[in-house]
Amino acid sequence: MNYKVSSSLGLMALSGILVLIGAIPLSNSVLVCGFGLLIICYYLAWQEKPLIKHLAWIFTILLGFFTATYRPSDFSYPLVWDFTGSGIEFQLHINTAKTICGYLILIWFLQSASKFRLSLHSAFTLSVCSAVLVILSLAAINGVAFLPKLPGGIILFAIVNLFTTVVAEEAFFRLLIQKKVSELFQREMTGTVVSILVASTIFAFAHVPKPSLAFLTFFIAGAVYATVYRVTNRFSMALVCHFTVNIIHFSLFEYPLVIR
Repeated sequence: MNYKVSSSLGLMALSGILVLIGAIPLSNSVLVCGFGLLIICYYLAWQEKPLIKHLAWIFTILLGFFTATYRPSDFSYPLVWDFTGSGIEFQLHINTAKTICGYLILIWFLQSASKFRLSLHSAFTLSVCSAVLVILSLAAINGVAFLPKLPGGIILFAIVNLFTTVVAEEAFFRLLIQKKVSELFQREMTGTVVSILVASTIFAFAHVPKPSLAFLTFFIAGAVYATVYRVTNRFSMALVCHFTVNIIHFSLFEYPLVIR
C-alpha cells in the first residue's frame, strides 16, 4: 500500500514539475493533484463507509473526466509531431494531465485477475478481430475513405498513442467505470450489461459531445472494448483492441475522424 501512496505522490509532484516547463497548465496540475488525493482517500480513509466511498467514487469519475477534457483556451499541450502536409491534417500532442490521471488509476485499480476466461492466444485473437469490426463500423457508418499511408513520425504516433491515450482512456473507462459499475449489481449478467452501456455512453460523449454518426461510432467502439475486457477478463486485451483500432485507422484510413 505504501508504494501506491508514494507512486501517486510522485506523479502529482511530476505534474508540478511539468507546470514549470510549460507542459501542463497550472489549473490542470491542481486538478490532477485533487484527483490523486481523492483516489488515495477513497482507498485509505473510507473503505469501511460504503456511502461515502460511493460518493467519492462518483466525484473521482467527474473530476477525472473534467481534468482530461478541460484545457485553457490559451494553452496547448506539448507538440510531438506535426503530420500536416503528409496526407493528414493532424498534430500529435501529449495530454499530460489525462496521461497522469490514467496512471494514477492504474496504480490503485489495476489488479491481477484471479481467473482468465480465455487463453492468451484466444484472447489476443478476439481482441484483434474485434478491432477489425470497429474499423468496419467506422468505414460503414462514417464513410471514412481508404487512404493507406506511412508518414514520418508514425512510430512516435504509435508510442504516444499507446502509452498516453490508450492506457489513460482504458484505465478510466474499464477500471474506474466499467469494473466498479459491474460490482454494484448482485446479478452478474445485469452488472455486465449495465456497466458496458454506461462505460460506452460516457466514452462516446467524451469524444463527441453531441448526437451524430460519429457519436454512434464511438459508442460501438467503446462497447467493443468493454466486451473484450469482460469476455477475456484481461485489461491488456482491451489495450490491444483499442490500440489496434487506432493504428489501423491512422495508417490505412482518413485520419482524424471528421465529426459530422
